[in-house]
Amino acid sequence: MAAAFQITGSDQNIGPVANPVHLMGWSLRETAGAAAYVEIRVGSATGKIIGEIAFTANADRTKWFGPNGVASEGQLWVEIVSGTVAGAVWIR
Repeated sequence: MAAAFQITGSDQNIGPVANPVHLMGWSLRETAGAAAYVEIRVGSATGKIIGEIAFTANADRTKWFGPNGVASEGQLWVEIVSGTVAGAVWIR
């Protein structure tokens, strides 16, 4: 079962710190009427990239990696590289 973590529009950690997680997917939308770019990394802003999402103005992106997801070595970091986005990232 996947857990949803709301994306606040700022860079943020999601998921448990000590345990490996699986990135199951995301449902995100661009909210400011301009291009946006998001990276999903392992652990921190400098961690390994395991997902990249590019948006044109007012676009939305939904991706599901089930049933097993993409394994990471720990907590995930959502880096809002540019633009403004809202939505959720799903992990288990």
